[in-house]
Amino acid sequence: MRNNAVLAIAAAALSLIGARADAQSPPPVEPFLGTWQITAVAATPQFAGLTAAQAAGLVRRNIEVTRSRAQIWAPATPQPRPEVCAAPEFLPRETTRAALLAEHGLRGAELTVLPARFAELTVTCQGNFFVALRLVSPDVMIGEFDSVFFRLQRAAAPPATAATQGGASSGGATQGPQTVSPSFDCAQARRPDEQIICADAGLARSDRAMAEAFRKAVAAAAENEREALRREQRDWVANRAKQCGIAADTRVTDANRPQFVRCLTGLYTTRIAALEARLQRRG
Repeated sequence: MRNNAVLAIAAAALSLIGARADAQSPPPVEPFLGTWQITAVAATPQFAGLTAAQAAGLVRRNIEVTRSRAQIWAPATPQPRPEVCAAPEFLPRETTRAALLAEHGLRGAELTVLPARFAELTVTCQGNFFVALRLVSPDVMIGEFDSVFFRLQRAAAPPATAATQGGASSGGATQGPQTVSPSFDCAQARRPDEQIICADAGLARSDRAMAEAFRKAVAAAAENEREALRREQRDWVANRAKQCGIAADTRVTDANRPQFVRCLTGLYTTRIAALEARLQRRG
């Protein structure tokens, strides 16, 4: 009897640990993929980068999100122009409506279409914020670009893949985000520093944390400060490898990998701290 009781307790503990691990895993990217039509302006924060007229001018236009391409719209005269990212990087997470409202200074009566807790996908392009998507249902999302929130209706599903059809993938690398993945798509990683980050769970977490800190810093920055902040982030990403002595033709081995990981970890720690300090000053 005692042994049975011990086994039962152990099984319950393992079940709880598994449930917690599942809860901490990022949500899948697939529900966000496809073509979406902008059907309405959902909310416009005070620091929005678009005027009311510019935001309204994007209604009825389509945005597209696939693993290899993302397209949104930017205001232009006389017509809005498409803005394309040829190598989107994905940062999925779960968050709450209360946190979103507080982060953007929105009233409780706004964005009521969002559930209390939902999946969110931040899409970055070369380390820069591109668009954020919040899932309401399989066919409805709230999209954010230029700090304006739009209601999106699914117009077309993404092309079927082996993963979505339940088939096996030859390499397994494109079947969805890994449990620990950086903010960019590791299937598209070509540079040695990107490959080092994809292979190290700690660096992958740091990259995700930096992308999130950057997104918050841009959202909180004054309109006339945002482009400088984006340029600063682009420069940081462009110089990341160089600061650690990693060249485009560097061959990463078991011998030199630890020193590269240590250096990159230090760079991320410093960058995240700088972005969070900037955010605190704005608060």
